[in-house]
Amino acid sequence: MSEATLTPPAAKGPLTRLVTQLFFRAARVSANLALAPALHHITLQGEALKGVTWTAGDKIQIRLGAGLQTRTYTPIAWDPVVGSTSFVAQTLSPGPGSGWVTRTKTGDVVELMGPRSSLALGTTAPQDVWVLGDETAFGLTLAMGVGRAVLDVDSPEHWGPLCHAWGLPATLVAKQPDDAHLARLEESIGTSISPQTHFILAGRANTIQYLLKALRARGIRSDRIRSKAYWAPGKTGLD
Repeated sequence: MSEATLTPPAAKGPLTRLVTQLFFRAARVSANLALAPALHHITLQGEALKGVTWTAGDKIQIRLGAGLQTRTYTPIAWDPVVGSTSFVAQTLSPGPGSGWVTRTKTGDVVELMGPRSSLALGTTAPQDVWVLGDETAFGLTLAMGVGRAVLDVDSPEHWGPLCHAWGLPATLVAKQPDDAHLARLEESIGTSISPQTHFILAGRANTIQYLLKALRARGIRSDRIRSKAYWAPGKTGLD
């Protein structure tokens, strides 16, 4: 595949074109697989993805259309030799990102920025890391190969087999109205926490705040906790 064969949507305006030329890479969609309702596994491939340094937990931003609107995703793998990357994408609510995930098909040309640092394990061993949050943290857990995940999800009956198929040790808690499930989410963490265990909180902002307070109440030091709000009801621009 050569760069000459990739023709992304023309950028609008001189500033948009300049930003696109400086910061975005062109790639082609090589697969868009529906894993479950509202969940897709998308693979991109292209010359511009070769020789790229990627660390588990990094993020990419996909450009939507001809402007500079983007949506952020966490790659679960990156092959710098072949020039390919893949990620899981949600369509939990209507919007430009969900529309792109649903419509994009094999052969489509996309532009992406990154990978860039977002959440990193540092020197912490993956088996000593727990990810707490919701289903939007699924890609992060796959990328990092963490020791355990505790996630609230809309449909445990769909997510359970999916986590098993991907070899992800996860405890799934069904979401309930008015966040009535959050207490159960906290209980699912258990009480036998190793002093070596580190926590990554990722997903909805309100859930992260609840879990952060719960961990601190258990005496977990702040240097063992990292967090990233991916979304909040009624807000955009979080990643």
